[in-house]
Amino acid sequence: MSIAYAHYLIPIVQDLDFVASTDDVERLIRELENAGWLDPAQDSYQLRHYQGTGRAKESVSRDDLAPAIKRAIAAGQHVVADLSVREPAEPAVDTFSSAPAGTALGPQQCWAAEIILCHRLCTLCQDSESSATLLCPSCRNDLLSAGDRSGAPWDDVAIEFEGQLDRCANCGDVASPRAVLGQSRSASDGSLREESAPLFRFALRVWSDAPPDDPAVTDPAVLEALRAATGKAFRAVGRWC
Repeated sequence: MSIAYAHYLIPIVQDLDFVASTDDVERLIRELENAGWLDPAQDSYQLRHYQGTGRAKESVSRDDLAPAIKRAIAAGQHVVADLSVREPAEPAVDTFSSAPAGTALGPQQCWAAEIILCHRLCTLCQDSESSATLLCPSCRNDLLSAGDRSGAPWDDVAIEFEGQLDRCANCGDVASPRAVLGQSRSASDGSLREESAPLFRFALRVWSDAPPDDPAVTDPAVLEALRAATGKAFRAVGRWC
């Protein structure tokens, strides 16, 4: 069975408060083009806007990308910009999963890439293959279990943490984002691992078939592109859909 894998690159926990500017977005697109990830001929972008239970789309030119993002964020919307991956691979069962362990996720394995900008702190969407949780620092209750997220299109991209999930339904404490821990169960062997909670306001997300590693190994060129564009270090977190 083929599984779609979403590889999120988010700022490290020390830079949890990082909010990307439109200049950062434009620099990242240029850096990814120079790294061979994106098609430099792309001159228009699909933007998806999310607010509450609403979702809208618009197509904008390269010149209009930054102003469109600014308008959306100012209106309290989350925004996703679809990018054109250079030489995308044909989706095929086990193409990437059969590669040797340690093989980096490159553009030849991906069929989509997106820049995600959030107007408030968010966490990753839930997945179909592992049980991810966010643990309250005070009582270790699962903060994700309390939210009623039915019918919100944004939940396919991310889940609002700030003002939604940060108050624990069990003990009543408001969790400091940096103190929250995450747990995720490996889709490959079922092991449970604890990590810093995957919280962010800005992310790069790329899609592929199931990778040989969990999470996939990130192409160093992508990490360098993110650092060069934003001045921040990023880490990888995977989700299975």
